[in-house]
Amino acid sequence: MNIKKGAMFGLDARIALAIFGALSVISGAALYSAIQESKITLLVTDINEIAKAYEQYYLDTGVHIRTNVSSNNNEIRTVTEEILTSNLKGWKGPYFNYIDESVNETGYLTYGKLGVRSMHYFIMKEGVWGGSTSPGPTYKCNSGDLCQVWVVLHELEPYLVDGVEMFFDGVVGYNSGRVRVVTKDDDANGKYATLAVKFLEFKK
Repeated sequence: MNIKKGAMFGLDARIALAIFGALSVISGAALYSAIQESKITLLVTDINEIAKAYEQYYLDTGVHIRTNVSSNNNEIRTVTEEILTSNLKGWKGPYFNYIDESVNETGYLTYGKLGVRSMHYFIMKEGVWGGSTSPGPTYKCNSGDLCQVWVVLHELEPYLVDGVEMFFDGVVGYNSGRVRVVTKDDDANGKYATLAVKFLEFKK
């Protein structure tokens, strides 16, 4: 009888260990998912704040941030440094208080979170781009065009990109909708090159 009880105890222990192991795996997966969701939420919040900074700049100065005419990005990238410093009448910035304000290249600001390299704005007209296609010279916004302003971030983990897509568009589709993604891995690090979120339109 004692042998039988010992065998049953051993079986119960193995079952308990198996259940504990399964719960540990589930808990670990849930924790990992929760961490990813918190990072996506942080990124979405910052994108909205970056958009609001542009809008406040426009409300204060009455003009849109100028585009970088010397840029190799076809004059669609703004001189984003004007968010941080400007002598324009009415300017009340700097309009950021949560990102690294060091400038690493003309038109770019260092984002400094979540492994994302940099941020800036695009001002451009509508076009089909995303996936393997970056916006080119035909996207420059000219007089009479309906212009769009985008928050642009560079070097993002795919799960961050997909989370932002789902938040703003409700579907992952890199070349349509309010969110566009250039999926090229320029630095061969597994990250997508560009994430852009449209937040404003105006007639030039």
